[in-house]
Amino acid sequence: MLQGHFVDTMLHPDFRSKEYTLYYIWEFMRGMTAPIFFFTTGLIFVFLLLKQNPNPYKNKRVVKGIRRGFYIIAIGYLLHLNFFALLAMVYSNWYIAVDVLHCIGLAIIAMIGLFFLSWHTKISFVAILGIAGLAVFYFSPQVKAMDWSHLPLFFEQYMDKKHGSIFTPIPWFGFTFLGGFLGAWLHHHPKAAFQWSFPIFLLITGLLLHYHSWTILVALYNWTALENLPGLFNNNYLFWRLGHVFVVMSIIIALCNIFQKIPNLITKIGSETLAIYSVHYIILYGSWFGIGLAQIWRKSLHPYEVIIGAALFITAFVFMVKYIDDIRSFRDNKVKVKLLQAWKWTKERLMTQYLKWSTKK
Repeated sequence: MLQGHFVDTMLHPDFRSKEYTLYYIWEFMRGMTAPIFFFTTGLIFVFLLLKQNPNPYKNKRVVKGIRRGFYIIAIGYLLHLNFFALLAMVYSNWYIAVDVLHCIGLAIIAMIGLFFLSWHTKISFVAILGIAGLAVFYFSPQVKAMDWSHLPLFFEQYMDKKHGSIFTPIPWFGFTFLGGFLGAWLHHHPKAAFQWSFPIFLLITGLLLHYHSWTILVALYNWTALENLPGLFNNNYLFWRLGHVFVVMSIIIALCNIFQKIPNLITKIGSETLAIYSVHYIILYGSWFGIGLAQIWRKSLHPYEVIIGAALFITAFVFMVKYIDDIRSFRDNKVKVKLLQAWKWTKERLMTQYLKWSTKK
């Protein structure tokens, strides 16, 4: 994500051609970032959710998940604000545009809703997540083709990209639900992740989707005549990229089986994705103040400058995560001191004003 956003923002247009092998490889790899991000979010959230009470009404992670979902959505909106523009009373549709965090937060809340549905219908949560993920993929061409202009702009932003939204829940919910499907399945078959047959199965499935998903969808259409299938195989992005997700997951699981113990810094980086995303967004795009790296070097760097810059960018965030506990401790202590000072000053002012008022009376 870090290098993808940095390179895409900084690389000069003259070098954005698939004729350059390195750029072609980079563009292909970058396209996997969002599907993997959404998929792993669903996998991890559902796996941890099911480690608690199977009754959603008694599961502590349900309430935490709902809070987390709304918190992530709020962060998504907050990162789109520009304080100087707000002070100047300048409004932009970008303030309510939908981005990756909005979709992630809403997907978490939606998976909790499916958890309740599973409990009340007694249908397997694994099955519900799998069906929901495939249904989102299936209906995505139809949703994309519909006119949503009758909706208030705030809600229309969630349905199409006409007004600045970058990601919309459909089709990205599909990756999250399918990730949740795998997470729920692993919860019921925890030993599978430590058997070589599982990553091999994922690898074969991923390669099958990469090379033959178009053929499978066409054959399925010839057999069923389902009206949305042409929209899928004519723009075979979703299942094609799902195949890449399975390939990457198979590699990660295989590496975990080989090395057994993952370095603490790696796991910590994985647990701080929200902090990394938020900070990188502000530094790179100048979110709140309109002053970021993009405002200085947007689409102006040569490849070697971009490579060095991306490496430094990533290194900076590795160090940030390594010392993030110290940073938070320093931040929290400073905030507390400033708040106490502000309260003391306010209390003294109020007391002074009260004494003056009492004396006059």
